[in-house]
Amino acid sequence: MSFEVFKVNNFRLFILGHFISFFGSWVQNTAIHWLVYVYTGSTAKLGLFTLLTNMPVVLFTPLAGLIIDRQNRHKLFRLILTLSIFPPLCMGIFFVFWRFNFYVLVLFSLLGQLLSAVDMPLRQVYISSIVPQRYLTQALSFQALSFHTSRILGSALGGYLIVLFSPVVNFCLNALSYLPFLIFLKKISPGKTELPSSQKKSLKKDFVELFTFLNRVKVAYFLILQVSLFSFLGVSYPIVLPKLAVEVYSGLATDYGFLSSVLGCGAMLGALTLGISKTSEKDVCKRVWTTQILFSLALLLISLNQNKIFTSLAVFLMGFSFTNFFPLINTSLQRLTPEALRGRVMSLFTLAFIGTVPFGQFFVGFLVDVLGIKVLSFALSLCIMITSSLFYFKTQNFND
Repeated sequence: MSFEVFKVNNFRLFILGHFISFFGSWVQNTAIHWLVYVYTGSTAKLGLFTLLTNMPVVLFTPLAGLIIDRQNRHKLFRLILTLSIFPPLCMGIFFVFWRFNFYVLVLFSLLGQLLSAVDMPLRQVYISSIVPQRYLTQALSFQALSFHTSRILGSALGGYLIVLFSPVVNFCLNALSYLPFLIFLKKISPGKTELPSSQKKSLKKDFVELFTFLNRVKVAYFLILQVSLFSFLGVSYPIVLPKLAVEVYSGLATDYGFLSSVLGCGAMLGALTLGISKTSEKDVCKRVWTTQILFSLALLLISLNQNKIFTSLAVFLMGFSFTNFFPLINTSLQRLTPEALRGRVMSLFTLAFIGTVPFGQFFVGFLVDVLGIKVLSFALSLCIMITSSLFYFKTQNFND
């Protein structure tokens, strides 16, 4: 077993900072989702909250790609991380002196997501500037492993912090989690992080260049389309976890934290499996299809039998699927895309990945209150099986 990417000092510093910052984010996310669910008592309203607070990602991510391609990415990354400290810090200070306020939570969440609209695609592009291309798949799989390991620990700790102390602690811990990454970035020496030639182009020409590329390289177009479909139907499902915690478990914040951690454990194993395996370019579509079938089987398991053991197993398999699906497509897109277009293409990837999730969560949150968990899980399982199979056969015909 060889983890050659860890020989790269820049990557070691990046992945440690990446882990710590997302650890804080998951501590905060657990508090926010639990607060909204407890105070509203509705999964649909939690879905609506997620939809509203993620609108900056939907609206500004395409523009973020233009910013990333026009600016020094290293300096831009440091600026975004610095600004990201303030929304959670302000939330913590507010809730120390005043009681819970839904609209204040929405406001600061919107500010945080506005920064995330640049942060998320920037991290994807930045990592390709600090590791050699031959290590890119491994680097992205361990980036996913870092993300979901932080999800395991952050979600579990977040639930306990709510019970033992107050959500204020969660917010403040998230604000502090960005400081180590800023320190590590000072020690990272990235490769080429800005493309001066693109600064001379108009916004219209930048967009035309992007869509010309997607029209010419059909594989990239189909990959982004598949990401949007799976994100809408599959990645949105964890919005149901608080309801599962109530209906299958004892309904405590720690149960929600436990299920989130189980999802993270599956994701961690999935990322580790991808990191140590080798997948050729021609086998990517087959493996992407397989992971979606596995996810649909997990949903089918929930629809057929709801108890603690089967529910935990199904949630674990979902996490495993996530971290096989997205790094594979991420790597393929980065290899297909010229350096000058990478910021814009990865912004579309982020929009397809993250931007569709709030709509999917609103959709899933509404339907689960109407149909119930079992019927919804069966319906989503069937939809994912059909869409993933259609995509697989389409790309097979295209490659032939």
